[in-house]
Amino acid sequence: MKHLLLVLIVLSLFLFSGCGLLQYFTVAEAVEQETVEESVVEKLKNSNGIEVPVFRGYFLNVDYSNPELFLQCGPQTRITDEIAAIADQFNDKKDLSTIIEIYGWMMRNLRGVEGEKFGRTSHEIITSGGVTGCTDYGLAFVSLARAKGIPSVFIQTERIDWIEARKSSNSGMIVGHILVEVFIEGKWYLVDSTSGRLYLNYDRNNFSLPDGYYVFAKSIEVWDLGVHNDKEMGPVMMDLFWIFDPSVYNNPGYDYIDLTTGETKSSGVFTGHSTVMGSSALIFGKQSPVELFDDRFTAHLSNKRLLNLYFADIDEVMSTQRIIVLHSLDQPATMPDYMLSIIPEFSSSETPVILNEIRDGRRIVLIMTDTTDELMKIIKELPEDFLDGPLNDENVPDVEIVNDSVLVYGMSNPVGVFEERFIKGFSRKGFLSLGNSQYERFLETELVVVLYSLDYPDKMPFYIEEYLPEFSSSELPVIVNEWREGKQIILIKTSTEAELIDLIGQLPDDFLLR
Repeated sequence: MKHLLLVLIVLSLFLFSGCGLLQYFTVAEAVEQETVEESVVEKLKNSNGIEVPVFRGYFLNVDYSNPELFLQCGPQTRITDEIAAIADQFNDKKDLSTIIEIYGWMMRNLRGVEGEKFGRTSHEIITSGGVTGCTDYGLAFVSLARAKGIPSVFIQTERIDWIEARKSSNSGMIVGHILVEVFIEGKWYLVDSTSGRLYLNYDRNNFSLPDGYYVFAKSIEVWDLGVHNDKEMGPVMMDLFWIFDPSVYNNPGYDYIDLTTGETKSSGVFTGHSTVMGSSALIFGKQSPVELFDDRFTAHLSNKRLLNLYFADIDEVMSTQRIIVLHSLDQPATMPDYMLSIIPEFSSSETPVILNEIRDGRRIVLIMTDTTDELMKIIKELPEDFLDGPLNDENVPDVEIVNDSVLVYGMSNPVGVFEERFIKGFSRKGFLSLGNSQYERFLETELVVVLYSLDYPDKMPFYIEEYLPEFSSSELPVIVNEWREGKQIILIKTSTEAELIDLIGQLPDDFLLR
């Protein structure tokens, strides 16, 4: 049995502005997931008799019996006079409207910067106005919320696809996310303090979260875990998830309230786990811009990797459908020669560079600026449909759509039913599995049919996803029949293959003519 030996945390601190005078001492040993029980925790009580330590160990829940406990702060989230003054600007209702005001202030006053991910305090983050990613957003949020009297729990997660990739490779950027639990209106809600989402129907006992994230720790702040910087976090995560079983993840499918618009939306479907080879996207760059780009444009992709450029592996790059490079000249980076042959614009001396093209059947994106601040600003300002960009493959310059041609993607049984009912008379037909990427043939085809059920293992070719954003819909069944960019596109998506076959059988005889 392999044991992860954690660190001994000794924190003696004075806490102000509602955080009280308190001392605590925590020792935790994390063991293999299947045998994890109670971590060893030495609890010292403050003068009010409140048991302060809330970090019980990895993969263990906190005690929710006293929400007031989570108004307390550690040295990293201490509420200073400056934080208290900012919190005074927000209303005192302690409800959704207060959460919206806190998030709105953060979006107006905090900007993305490159720097230490885990080593700064909320005071340093808020007064500097610079955030390095989701950790900083979470730290700032919990301090401002607690300053308003809203109990808040700091949550750390890792992506299931990264966990799977970890089992076969030690390389790559660790892919995780920070979220926050808040206690308002008599119940606990989950908040993504980076993207501005308050999740509804949240089950605080379910460690599976939307978008493929799984909770490994709940605490007051990062430092509860004995981790104070990137260097310390990396080995802990690499060891912690070596024996983790990703099959425990089950997408909860929470709807959420957009804290910017107030709209209620679906969190979408996280459709599967990754393999290291054949990723649907490789996103290269420093962590802050990569995380921002991922959050805006590729969060729905279940098979992707977020990497520094020096982790670029030629075999993985050559088998990937989307290659995205985010770079600023104030950050050192060397592009491998084979990547330069794919994206020669990386050598350009003129900035900014914004490239979004199809080359050799894959999407190539390069965004390059002089500074990280400029890079973050451009990513934030890109239109929501940025990755739906031009599909004009330079290697297929003058494609003429072949009349009376059809390609049908899907499993043999539903494809056979569809052919029998609708496309017997077509003179040029092709039947492909979704994993069979024949981009040039797709371009020249007049009618493209995608028949998909959630029990189907293959992933969707990226170019079809861009014609069919409805593929990511969590509401089933999905039926699309439209003309788009000179071709007729059909999507029929259900939960199971049996439902798919039944639905195809019920379609009207004139379905293709609609």
